[in-house]
Amino acid sequence: MLLEGHTYDEIRKKLKIGVATVSQVEKWLFRGSGGYKKTIKKYKGKYKEKDEFEKYGHVPFSREWVRKKYPLHYLISNLIDKK
Repeated sequence: MLLEGHTYDEIRKKLKIGVATVSQVEKWLFRGSGGYKKTIKKYKGKYKEKDEFEKYGHVPFSREWVRKKYPLHYLISNLIDKK
């Protein structure tokens, strides 16, 4: 969010974290060796929120999402639900 130009206050409210945390992350991003920026770029390219929601059709870590992601764990209940 810092790289996208959001303010400290916007980030703090959305992520429910303190100003000190935002400040520390900014330090790592802009005064570090650049490893975090590279990692974030790779992550954004590999994982897109929209794709994940479309793939599973549910909110991540909800009961429905877990049932679809780990079908063998819920084999009996899935078989009962299909009947």
